[in-house]
Amino acid sequence: GRSTVEADSEVRHLSCDYDPDTHMYLVHYFKGQDGTAGWAVKSGSVSDAASAYITYGTRLVHHTCNSVTGGSVVSMGNSKFFVAYNDGNDFKAKVITVASDRSCTGGSAVDFDDGGGTIEKGGLAYDPDTGRVVCVYRVANDGTNNHRTYATVFSVSGTTVTAGTPVIVENGYNNGWPHCCYDKHTDRLVIT
Repeated sequence: GRSTVEADSEVRHLSCDYDPDTHMYLVHYFKGQDGTAGWAVKSGSVSDAASAYITYGTRLVHHTCNSVTGGSVVSMGNSKFFVAYNDGNDFKAKVITVASDRSCTGGSAVDFDDGGGTIEKGGLAYDPDTGRVVCVYRVANDGTNNHRTYATVFSVSGTTVTAGTPVIVENGYNNGWPHCCYDKHTDRLVIT
């Protein structure tokens, strides 16, 4: 089935993940109209197994801003999702908690990279054994005329996020947008 997240031409940078513990989806996106320009989330669940349509709750604009270049979401299980996003100046991260009625609550944001350039779309992976999240992302023209790929590791306690120090993963002008996933069977992180 197909479900509409927003009926709006100004919805950009969509990302989504699924929480198998609560059977909830979280869609993270930038919404640019109706006076609520900023990063938003909507949680949904499948209400009709036969048609597989997702029914969404009320939108939460968790960060207002006007200029963005990308964002990502990853499930941490138990109705918690980790989001990373660019607000036009810095890369930020926070935890979004979803209630049983599909309403969302945003925790406090932490800045984890000012980039020195244009921070672009990142990939997220969650390690359930350590409770840590890693974000890989590209910084375009970071003062070296390169598009460097960085990684930052986060610790999460409840809804409090603590960022580690960003490290360079790849240094080259033609780097594309990175993605990553965590293999829980081998305790390895794969970055592409």
